[in-house]
Amino acid sequence: MNKIFFNDKPLCLSKLDENRLLVSTADGKIYAIEPPYTNKKLIFSGLSPISCVEYENGKIFFGDWNGNVCKMSVDVREYSTDKKYHENMGISSSTGMRVDASLPTNMELEESTGKETAFQHQGDGTETDYREIKQMKSICLGNAIIKCMKIFNGGIYVSIDRNLIIMDFDLQIRTKMNMNNKILCLAIMNDQLYMGMSVPSIQRFDNGTINEIATHHQSSILCISTDENGDIMTSSADKTLMVKNRTLYTGTEWIRVCLGSYFTDGNLVKKRTGSTITTLFVHGGYVVGLQESKDRLFSIGLDCCLAVVEKDESKKMDVACDWDEEEEIRRLNEEFG
Repeated sequence: MNKIFFNDKPLCLSKLDENRLLVSTADGKIYAIEPPYTNKKLIFSGLSPISCVEYENGKIFFGDWNGNVCKMSVDVREYSTDKKYHENMGISSSTGMRVDASLPTNMELEESTGKETAFQHQGDGTETDYREIKQMKSICLGNAIIKCMKIFNGGIYVSIDRNLIIMDFDLQIRTKMNMNNKILCLAIMNDQLYMGMSVPSIQRFDNGTINEIATHHQSSILCISTDENGDIMTSSADKTLMVKNRTLYTGTEWIRVCLGSYFTDGNLVKKRTGSTITTLFVHGGYVVGLQESKDRLFSIGLDCCLAVVEKDESKKMDVACDWDEEEEIRRLNEEFG
C-alpha cells in the first residue's frame, strides 16, 4: 500500500484516464497522480479551495468555493521514468523538469472571451516543482461553493447553491434550472444524470425533464453509484448504504462515498463481498473520495492523505493496513464514545 500526503485537505478525486488521477485540495491546488503512485505532480495552484475537478479531451475543468468554474488546456501525455527517455527529452531524472526549467507537461494558454485570471504555480518540494504564470478561461456563477460537476452529453453540469447549471465546453451557459434544494452529488448512469439532494430525494435529469426517484433514505443523499451488478446504489447522511432501496449496511458515521463494492463509513474504507463487510483501510480523517482502476483502489481523506491499495484477492487486504480490527474498534470507541 502506498500513501501520498498533501499540504492541505484533498477535496476531490477524479480519473484522468484508466490509471491516472486528479486530486484537488483546499489550498487551491490540482495534482496529477501517476503510476507507480509514489508521488504527486502539481499542475495548477490557485487562491481558493477547489471542490471539484474533471478532465475531458485535453482540458481540465474545475470549480472552487468562490463560485468560479474554470478550464485550462493541458498536455497530459504519460512520461516515462526511464533515465534514457528523460535524457532524450531533456528532462532531469531527479526533478522531473526539463533542463531549461520548462514543464514536461505543456500548459497552453486559452483564448478567453470571459474573465481571465492569472495564477502563480508553485511547488512544495515534494512534487514536480515549477513557477510560471498561466491564464485560463473562467466564469463566476455566484458567491457560493461549486458543489459538484460532471461532464455529460456534450456539456458541463454544475451544482451551485440550489441551481443546476449546464454549460458548453466554452463555459457559455446553456440552461439554468432552479431546484427546490441543494444538489450534493451528481452521477451518470445508463446515459442519464442523477442528482442527490440535501433532503432525502434523488432526481433524474433525462432530456431536459427532471423526475424524482423514490428513496427510503431519511436524510441527505451524499453519493449515487452502481453496485457490481449495475443496480443503483446510494449512500446518505442517515448512515445507511442502500441498493435499490434495500439497506445493505448501517454505519456509525455519514457514508459519504459508494463505488461498486466499496464504500466509506466516516474515516473507514470498506468492501462488500456478498454479505461480508471488510475494513480495508482506516484514514486519520473522514474519507471524501474513492476511485478504482483494474488492480487498485484509491481513497482520499481529510487527513491530507491519498491511499493506494492493491486489489489482491489472494490476501486479506485489511492485514496491510495501519490498524487491525480490534484496534480500529477501540479507537472508534474512544473518539466517538
